Amino acid sequence: MTIGTSNSTTLSFIKESTAGTTPSSPAMQLLRFTGESLESTNTTTSSEEIRTDRATSDLVLTDQSNAGEINVELTATSFDALMEGALFTDATWTNTSITATTIAITATGFTDSGNGFISGGLQVGQTFSLSGAANGYNNILKYRVVTLAAGVITTYPVPVATESAGSSFVIKGSTIKSGKTDHSYTIQKSHTGLATTVYQNFRGARVSTMSQELAVGSLATMAFGFTALNSTTTETQISGLSNTAVTTTPVMASVGNVNQITAVGEGITTAIRFTTLSFSYDNALRELKAIGSLGSVDVRAGTIMATATINPYFEDIQLLTAFNANTSFHLSWIVSDTTAGVNGNSYIFSFPNVKFTAQSLAAGSKDADMIINGTVQAILDPASLTTMRIDRFTA
Repeated sequence: MTIGTSNSTTLSFIKESTAGTTPSSPAMQLLRFTGESLESTNTTTSSEEIRTDRATSDLVLTDQSNAGEINVELTATSFDALMEGALFTDATWTNTSITATTIAITATGFTDSGNGFISGGLQVGQTFSLSGAANGYNNILKYRVVTLAAGVITTYPVPVATESAGSSFVIKGSTIKSGKTDHSYTIQKSHTGLATTVYQNFRGARVSTMSQELAVGSLATMAFGFTALNSTTTETQISGLSNTAVTTTPVMASVGNVNQITAVGEGITTAIRFTTLSFSYDNALRELKAIGSLGSVDVRAGTIMATATINPYFEDIQLLTAFNANTSFHLSWIVSDTTAGVNGNSYIFSFPNVKFTAQSLAAGSKDADMIINGTVQAILDPASLTTMRIDRFTA
């Protein structure tokens, strides 16, 4: 008798064109993961028949839900499609690549006498990289677009030094942001260590939640929660299925690989150092049930609830003032697979408009460093018309 082990379990997925229908001859992407909880949960109802033998006549299956979570360590390119699904993006990753000798670096951002910023694909709130500058520090920073016109952009941070047009500057970026377009997936959990492989297929799976945890001394971890329309368990593989190998990019950590943490807004102007940083993005999915259908006939998204828990050192009055005055600010951070994010793969996770919902600061014991314990909620940013944005950069 062969007993299954977690090490012989694989996860793979593919995006569906029609929710609940696996594409024909699917090329499934194998996933890197650290744990999962995908399962079918049955609701049963006991018969209420009155019997002289005091027995229960039957236990009837009356409903089923299919959901769970996949836990991962953040690695480049491994989960890009799932990030799209989590944000319900209205477009896939939008790539920007602008090469021009008409671009100049100013004290507040960049100008282009060729007016190519908008036609090149830049968006308000997007972050981009720069190469080709004579000053090497200008090439290291990642710049967020604060205001955008065809020939002028202001950025945060501002460039280190101004440079005249004439050199060939290259601006690159790739971005997604929260939207309202439905994305569904077929997820397959394969138990390969048995005498006969068992396949659990979750179809019509939507990303219900996305979360991330960053802490000193830890790897950068994420989790994707799913709600599926239905599931099947079988020993027969999907016809024509093939698997694409897992990615091999390095695992990202929470210390040397996290940089350019930004909390900036009214009254917040200086750098803030965090001990822990986490976020949760919840699509408030609801399952639609119908008579005659086991499982769900559809899954719909509700109002976005995006929150972050931030625990910075208490260094000045800035964050206390933001809490007391209920002022909003921008929160973002870079996670990469190289130190300082230079010449490596990286992601920038951004909440362009957040406000504190809770904050505490207490001297709880002697010989302790003062840390602000805060929770913020993301709300719609009127400039970029989004709640959350993710930018990516490849080596």
